[in-house]
Amino acid sequence: MVSWTDAQTLCQTLSSDSTPSSLTTFKLLMNIGYKFCLAEIGKPVTEKTNTSVVTVASQRYYDLPMDCLFLKSISLTIGAQKYPITEEEDQESWDYLTQVDQGGNIPEKFFLRLNYGVGKSEVGIYPTPSTAGYAFTLVHEIIDKDLSADVYATGTLTMTNGDKTVTIATGAFTAAMVNRYIKGGDGYFYRIASRTDTNNAELDHAYEGTTSTSISTEIYDMFKLPEEMQILPVYYALAHFFAIKKDTTQETKYWTLYTAGLEAGKRRWGTKTRSAISRGTGFASRFAPWGPAFWPSTIT
Repeated sequence: MVSWTDAQTLCQTLSSDSTPSSLTTFKLLMNIGYKFCLAEIGKPVTEKTNTSVVTVASQRYYDLPMDCLFLKSISLTIGAQKYPITEEEDQESWDYLTQVDQGGNIPEKFFLRLNYGVGKSEVGIYPTPSTAGYAFTLVHEIIDKDLSADVYATGTLTMTNGDKTVTIATGAFTAAMVNRYIKGGDGYFYRIASRTDTNNAELDHAYEGTTSTSISTEIYDMFKLPEEMQILPVYYALAHFFAIKKDTTQETKYWTLYTAGLEAGKRRWGTKTRSAISRGTGFASRFAPWGPAFWPSTIT
């Protein structure tokens, strides 16, 4: 795994430049390269389901979560029934549709006003919900925050096998540490899902290592990329750094490493299956609704 702290060290080592001004440039370029990687790798890494938005009576427009880069689908759950909502893409058509609002709880259309991760994005619903408290299910592509925090390495941790709770001694958990990663005693990295107080936090996955009360604290900001792709923001930053230095040999080398790694990552992680066999619907089964006996069940 390549943490944010590791990435800074790699940039300085590989460039032979540890000046503060160059480090500032490396940090900026790595975050830019990181966002390019997220955009290229697509759905399996960047897609999120969110149910935090609920209806308010007589309210048409709703703020989307700040990490919503692009809304892919939306549905509304009323009781046990989920109603998918179709998008109205054109502003003029949306304005015409909403001139007269019949009201009601069964949604039909939604309209997006996106700011693509910069400021507030919102979604409009037609007809305007007349009842409060129904949950929207949003499926959207996420935008991640810029990485900025260096490793926190103060005190020791208590981690218990099969438990999500982790306790820190002499150090302290802060609210800003939520969504960073703890290196467990088993060598795996566990995401901090929530902070209970300064001494206790909850992981998003139960600890699988051996129970211990003396694990050295290591809390990292991490690129949320597949492990073998976490070096790519470093290559991106170094390519630009050497371009500024007019060292075309080094610039070409790091661009080659970046682009080759990105293409390999897209091939490996661009789908959610490793199977070489298409999982599409079989030819015969497509005709089942009108021809259930298309193939005989037995042949003699």
